[in-house]
Amino acid sequence: MFPIFWLGFTINLVSGVMLFVSEAADKATQPVFLVKLLFVILGVVVTARIRRLVFGDGSQGPFVPSAARPLAMISIGLWAGAIVAGRLMAYLK
Repeated sequence: MFPIFWLGFTINLVSGVMLFVSEAADKATQPVFLVKLLFVILGVVVTARIRRLVFGDGSQGPFVPSAARPLAMISIGLWAGAIVAGRLMAYLK
């Protein structure tokens, strides 16, 4: 599933950059845009950490490390925050 995640992330990154460039002067001054970028960056970092933790060296067998569950909940919160911040950009100018 991680290759699909990275493919989807790349598509969103390219389309997001194109949308940003079309209104860069307006979007770059919005604090909510910076919040969205922060959520996205932290979401990618946490997702990479989850992958290393769960699939890192392959020695865990069928067991998932206990630290993976809180990281997964944090990841869901970060991605939800990025979505909400992105939607708020249309209303907070």
